[in-house]
Amino acid sequence: MDIRFSGSDGTQLGTIAALGALLQTLAHPFAAGDTVGIKLHWGERGNHSFLEPVYAREIVRWLTSLGAKTLYFRHHRAVLGRSAYR
Repeated sequence: MDIRFSGSDGTQLGTIAALGALLQTLAHPFAAGDTVGIKLHWGERGNHSFLEPVYAREIVRWLTSLGAKTLYFRHHRAVLGRSAYR
């Protein structure tokens, strides 16, 4: 397994540009016409370990440039405590 890094200036725009550059270096297992799912999860209050929509958008741009179709879905689960949406 290769581990790759891409430098960023620390801003959101710089990080998006770095992600786009990094994606261009990756081999992909998708063929033109394949449907690829993108899981978006807004999470509970205080959770920062999720894919933010601005980064998902860059991944979608990469996938569509390869001819893949994208499917977005949100992860639903039962929440015992207070959710960000209550």
